Amino acid sequence: MREGFIPSSAPAVMFPASIQQNVKDCIAAIKIRLGIPLKNTLHWRKHCTRHEFRKYVTGEIAKLQEVTVIYVISDKKTMPQDHEKFYNIVAAYTLERILKHAEELKTKVSVRYGHIKGFNHLSTLNYFQNKIWR
Repeated sequence: MREGFIPSSAPAVMFPASIQQNVKDCIAAIKIRLGIPLKNTLHWRKHCTRHEFRKYVTGEIAKLQEVTVIYVISDKKTMPQDHEKFYNIVAAYTLERILKHAEELKTKVSVRYGHIKGFNHLSTLNYFQNKIWR
């Protein structure tokens, strides 16, 4: 990854419902390898703080058949200072990429965003409703 660029959010992981157990088994193996108790949720910012951990996790998930990993990458120098605005922009770009991929696959998708403690997620819903979509 080039210096000055960071993944702006956890990756979107897309897979058909038919392989959900395979994905769960993969996540369990990742947790064991990283020393995370199986009962704990794999948390991107808490458990994958170093680039090599993030590469490992996304690499393992990407090995699964029928799985797509989608990232939104941002330039640190051009990110909005307003955290809420930045999150909403990234969430919208992520959703656009998910929907584009779903359209290519000719399938429906269910999208679930992770919860960010202390963040007003209603602002994201409002942003989505007022956004002019491509």
